Amino acid sequence: MATPVDFPKYLQSLIKSYESQPDLYTLTDLQVEVRVEISPEDRSPETPKNKPETKIDRLEVLSGIRKYLRDGNVLLVGKPGSGKSTVLQRFRWELAREALKDGGPIPILVQLRSDRSIEQAICAEFRQAKLRVSPEDVDDLLLDGKLLLLLDGVNEMPSKQRRDEFQLFRDDNSDTPMILTTRDLALGGSLGIEKQLEMCALTKPQMEEFVHKHLPQHGDSLLRQLRDRLREIAETPLLLWMMCEVFEPTLKIPQSKGELFDQFHYKYEKFKGNIPVSEDSRRFKSELLQQLAFVMLQGDLQQPTEGFVAISRDRAEEILERWLHHRGVLDAPTKAKEWLEDLLEHHLLQVAVKPEEIEFHHQLFQEYYAGRALRKLFDEKHDDVTDDKRLQHFYLNYFKWTEPLAFMLSLLADEDRAVRVVRLALDVDVMLGARLAGEVKREFQKSTVGLVDGLDVPGWLKVALLQEVRSDEAIPGLLKFVEDSDSDVRRRAVDALGAIGSEAAIHELLKLVEDADRKMRWRVADALGKIGSEAAIPALLKLLEDLDTNVRWRAADALRQIGTEAAIPELFKLVEDSNSDVRQSAANALGQIGAEAAIPALLKLAEDSDSYVRWTTAKALGKIGSKEAISGLLKLSEDSEFYVRFSVARALGNVGTDATIPGLLKLSKDLDVNVGLMAAKALEKIHDNGELPKLFKLFEDSNSDVYMTVEDELEKMGFEVSILELLKIIECSDFYVRSKAAVALGKIGSEEAISALLKLVQDSELYVRQSAADALGNIAKQHAEKVALHLPHLLTLIPSKSGKEVHRLILAIQAACKYYNYSIRQLSLTPEIGKHPANASASIYNIQSVEKLMSNEPPIFNQQNATIGVNYAAENSNPKIIQKVEAAQESSPEAALNAVVQIIQALEKKYTYVQDEQQARHIIDAEFKEIKEQKPIEWQNLISLKRLYNGGKNAAVKVGEHFAESNPWGKGIVAFIEGVSEDVN
Repeated sequence: MATPVDFPKYLQSLIKSYESQPDLYTLTDLQVEVRVEISPEDRSPETPKNKPETKIDRLEVLSGIRKYLRDGNVLLVGKPGSGKSTVLQRFRWELAREALKDGGPIPILVQLRSDRSIEQAICAEFRQAKLRVSPEDVDDLLLDGKLLLLLDGVNEMPSKQRRDEFQLFRDDNSDTPMILTTRDLALGGSLGIEKQLEMCALTKPQMEEFVHKHLPQHGDSLLRQLRDRLREIAETPLLLWMMCEVFEPTLKIPQSKGELFDQFHYKYEKFKGNIPVSEDSRRFKSELLQQLAFVMLQGDLQQPTEGFVAISRDRAEEILERWLHHRGVLDAPTKAKEWLEDLLEHHLLQVAVKPEEIEFHHQLFQEYYAGRALRKLFDEKHDDVTDDKRLQHFYLNYFKWTEPLAFMLSLLADEDRAVRVVRLALDVDVMLGARLAGEVKREFQKSTVGLVDGLDVPGWLKVALLQEVRSDEAIPGLLKFVEDSDSDVRRRAVDALGAIGSEAAIHELLKLVEDADRKMRWRVADALGKIGSEAAIPALLKLLEDLDTNVRWRAADALRQIGTEAAIPELFKLVEDSNSDVRQSAANALGQIGAEAAIPALLKLAEDSDSYVRWTTAKALGKIGSKEAISGLLKLSEDSEFYVRFSVARALGNVGTDATIPGLLKLSKDLDVNVGLMAAKALEKIHDNGELPKLFKLFEDSNSDVYMTVEDELEKMGFEVSILELLKIIECSDFYVRSKAAVALGKIGSEEAISALLKLVQDSELYVRQSAADALGNIAKQHAEKVALHLPHLLTLIPSKSGKEVHRLILAIQAACKYYNYSIRQLSLTPEIGKHPANASASIYNIQSVEKLMSNEPPIFNQQNATIGVNYAAENSNPKIIQKVEAAQESSPEAALNAVVQIIQALEKKYTYVQDEQQARHIIDAEFKEIKEQKPIEWQNLISLKRLYNGGKNAAVKVGEHFAESNPWGKGIVAFIEGVSEDVN
């Protein structure tokens, strides 16, 4: 039986810890796709009758998490520095206060970057509050439904093993509520979580409020200089805070994100005050941080897709010691220990979740310093960056280096070198190249964006690439596509202009306000709202009168983002709109503008027949907070819907005056526990009046609602029927059945379905292609390399009608593999360690990797003072393996030939979609690479074949005789045998 846990002590510890820190929480929004009904006239011919359309729901972040957590687990997605971790800390504090009063689920925050298991991490969390909890106790707490898990950093998990263990943990605890965060879906994947809440960039009013709060005297000056560059270098709370910190002394803004981090680095010591460190430690600070960041990100050379977010203190000291020794610093071991301690106490390193490990304060800082180290490689003309293939293979091709490369390019002062890097990146992957094209210094962007604009790709992809650039230099290219004959391309171009967020696009967007395509007008309203310029207000006011419902509510939301009182009279008109979404959007906009002139309209909306309109109205009235607004809130406090009353309680708490107390006292007795607790929390915030302890007793018997979801019957069946049966179903003439079969195959996740799904990706029906692409993306999470070997083939489909679905699939496969280009990944190159910035430090990882690979086999010799190569013999030095290889070598020519032909025939049967030699060759390369590494007998058959037929040419001819002249597999294996090396080590 589990030991009882002193939950009140733990919860009080959380509350005290949070409240003792500066208030870092910044009010931000999130957005989520929600299902809506499609009217018959709007339905696409390719969309099944019962397939819902989606719209974007935008909510304040904590309200959104609460709302969607009721429906199941939530994945919070956001850019680096967007505030995901801060949101979890704030939410944990709120949940702790609530749990302390009503005995609800206990919030546990787990940092996934640690190599601890989830159970161990939970034990460590309790230990912070001086509570001894064992893994067995944790298991009981999970089974009893006592915990609510806040899992931070899906993208930061240190290894595939940890990710696999994490997935098993989720499967074993599927009833435990979880909120997870990831940097973006490309790095962490969706984990099969349906509700993906995306952290929005700060709106213009939110940015202005943030800046004025942090720079009350100079805020206007900062905003004036940034103008429409807010989106470019300061769109997240972290970056905007850094901008405020570096701006005040000079009153000048940095010109790029790299310069922003440079200035923050140089001024960090001043922020920390007069710190007692040696002059040598201060002088080497930047290089020490670069050294650690680079080697940590480099990681284990045997697992080049992975880097380390945290490393042991001992390993960090060893890295610094070797580097200092290489630099000629005397007493390197002592200096390494002392200076690492200085970095931990006074700079941007910190003790990790595991006390014996260290990490950077934020992953962005690690990537910045690694980028600085990369720039040094370029300055020193290191072979790994001066040679095109090596630069692509070691850096450009891996996800983990993309952000450091972006930092490096923003600091690189040589245009020719910057253009070269972007050109090579485009050869690796066009989306990568486009991203980096927008990261170079502004004066070089005309050249780099020109490379992107000059690519020969379909229009829809060119638009996506120019959007990825996120630079004003991309606007002329995008404006050409606004006039495209393809309506989908035109809409995408408008979306891209909004995403870039530059006022330079406004003039052309205003011309589209009266476009005949209503979906184009939707997107114009969205884009104008994202740009956030008051110059768009007249056009948006006009769109408020549009005949299309969706155009009107999007225009109202755009006005909310701009936040101007000039819109109030027109927004009044929407109060009477027949569509509830439009009325809700009007309420939201009026609340964001925050003027008392909006109160009459909001009071009318407080009586709306739609509960979600009333819910939004309560929030809006709370933002205004005047006496008249409080009157409206008190009326809503008797609403029949609990979430409206909850919103009222929160709003009254935000107003925070004595006038709200009667309403809050009434709400504190509400039958819904969450409403009562929110009201009690608001009262506690206003006055500690002795009423609260009595009030909390009212909630002891409350029950929470239970929500259930029902899956589609075929999707449920996917786990029960065999793959063979599903493979028959996908041949059905009904495209909807084919589509659902694809979904089921994706849920099963077997590699046996890959070939069939690749055929479905080229189906004549759009909905089938989408489902097949999504299914393959799911399979890639479990069988990354098996799907990745098809990347070269998929790239050939980009110009086809399947191109858009294939492109989405390619992005999913790349995310699963953590690299961009399959062919470059297969190159056999070794890093030049000698001149490396990591020099001896990098060799630590080489030696450890060799030991790790070889230590599984006992040494054949155990010679004293022998080299690693002698004591750890190669795999085929094992006597048993040698005997098997010798047996294979003694095979007859016919036996060796038949063995190879059988392998190829099996591949031909498995990969039925293959139509040309190049596709076959890619698969043969991948399969024989696996055979060489894992199946020495089969590999030896191939080598024996060459030897027995006196060379690769003759052996290839003999194998080729078993296939028709036009057979791509025959051609592929012939080319492979001719090129294969006989090195069997």
